[in-house]
Amino acid sequence: MTKTLHLSRLAAAVLVPSSIAWVVMILQHSPWFTVLPLPLQVSHADPWLSAGWLLSWLIMIVAMMLPPALPFFRAVGRLVRGRSGELWLAALAALLFVSAWMVAGLLLSLLSLLISHGLALNPWLHARQPLLAGLAVLAAGVYQLSPLKQSCLTACRSPTGLMLVHWRPDQPVSSLASVALRYSLVCIGCCWPLMAITLLVGSLLLPVMVIVSLLMLCERLLPSVRKLIPIQAGFAFALAVLLFADSGVNSGRNSGDATSPLAPDPVTPHQTHDHLHLHHHHQHGQAR
Repeated sequence: MTKTLHLSRLAAAVLVPSSIAWVVMILQHSPWFTVLPLPLQVSHADPWLSAGWLLSWLIMIVAMMLPPALPFFRAVGRLVRGRSGELWLAALAALLFVSAWMVAGLLLSLLSLLISHGLALNPWLHARQPLLAGLAVLAAGVYQLSPLKQSCLTACRSPTGLMLVHWRPDQPVSSLASVALRYSLVCIGCCWPLMAITLLVGSLLLPVMVIVSLLMLCERLLPSVRKLIPIQAGFAFALAVLLFADSGVNSGRNSGDATSPLAPDPVTPHQTHDHLHLHHHHQHGQAR
C-alpha cells in the first residue's frame, strides 16, 4: 500500500504540471491567447534568450518531456526512498533533467535561427523552404531506424543500468546528479529529432506536438516498442511527403517571397511579444 501510494504521488508530481503546461500551450495556439495571464503570453517568436523565449521553452519541455521520463523518475523514487532529504534529491534529478532539455532547446533554436537568417539572405533557398524542411524531417525519420536511436531508447526505457554503474550510496547528491545528467543526455539523443520536427512544420505545429508527445510516451512505457519504431519513422516520412508536395505547389509561384504555410517563417532577434509562435505568429495576430 505504501509503495502504491508513493508511485501515485510520483505520477501526480509529473502529470499534473505536464497537464497544466499542455493547457497553456493549447491556449497559446488558439484565438483565446489573450485570456492567459500576461506573463504566459509568450512564444518561441519572442527575442532569443529573452524571458519570454525561455518561459515558452520551459512550458513546452514540461508538457512534452516529463511524462516520457516517468521510468526515470520512478527509478529515482526507489533509489532515494527512505533517505534523508529524499524530496530534495528527487527535485534535484527533475531540475537537472529539465535544465538539460533547456540547453538542448537553446541549441536547436539557435540552429533554426541561423538557418532562418541564411534563408533570408538567399531568395532561391527562401522560396524552397518546404523542400528543405521536408529533407530535414526525412532525415529525422531515418534517424528513428538507426542503431544510435535504438541504443538511446534502450537506456531511456531502463534507467536502472545507469544507476547501477554511477550511483554511490555514500555520495547521494553528486552521484544522483551524475545519473540525472547522463540519463538526460541519453534522452536527448533519443528524442531530439522528434523535437526538431516541431520547428519545421509551420501551421501544423500543435497537432504535430501532440503526436510527437504520444509517440515519445509510448516508446518509453509500452512493454514492447518493436512495432512502434516503423510507425515513428512513417510519421516523419509522411510529414516529409506533405512538405515536398507543398514545395511543388510553391515552385509554381512567380514571387520569390511566397512563403508556404507549412514552412518555418524567418526569425529575427527583433520580434516582440505581439507575435506568437515561431512558425505561424501571423495567424494568431489575425485571430486577435
